Amino acid sequence: GQPNTSQSQSACLAEYLEQNPVSMDVLETIHADIRKRNILNALLICVNDKKVIPLSNSFLISRSMDLVNNADISDYTEWRKAESEILSNDYDRERFNRSTIIEVLRSKVRSHEQYSFIARTLNADGEELVNKYIFVRLTPDAKYILCTRQDITQSLQHDTLTGGLNRQGLLSELKQKFRNFQEGFNYSLLSFNIRNFRVINEVYGSTVGDKVLQHMYTAIVYSDL
Repeated sequence: GQPNTSQSQSACLAEYLEQNPVSMDVLETIHADIRKRNILNALLICVNDKKVIPLSNSFLISRSMDLVNNADISDYTEWRKAESEILSNDYDRERFNRSTIIEVLRSKVRSHEQYSFIARTLNADGEELVNKYIFVRLTPDAKYILCTRQDITQSLQHDTLTGGLNRQGLLSELKQKFRNFQEGFNYSLLSFNIRNFRVINEVYGSTVGDKVLQHMYTAIVYSDL
């Protein structure tokens, strides 16, 4: 008879770890990075078997096979279908389906070691989130590929220098506030520029200019406005 799901998964992972013992160190290195980011899920794509195996954070750092025996191994085609359904628009859905054809995906990571793209999803509140799919080959033949999906919405909506909202983040924030605005109240938006800021960069250099921006942002955040 056919082996059950747990046995199939264990056999697949056992084969992977036996053939590629150094790759557990690779997984642990990736996990250290995963802990710093908002990773929504991580899974192992077994290209030859066209299966996907969810990887828990505990498994990534434990070397223990027992921690994955209860995970649900999935057919790669079913996983692609489920991921496609959570995307918010036809353009991203078409790109996702085109990019994750397993032969295409394997070719990309064999050539470049890592392949990634961005796609937008909708959460339970109807808000659009920006997700980054990252595919990393774990073996030179790309027989096994690590896939992670990361929520990068916040990083795209904040200025890297000051940490404040950028234009995209401001528009998103205002969109949310408009939904909760109360009738009978007046609202105003205050904006201003730093006069002749270009001169600061030209005379003192961009490093000083960056410090000025950071100082001004902090002053605004802690002001009484």
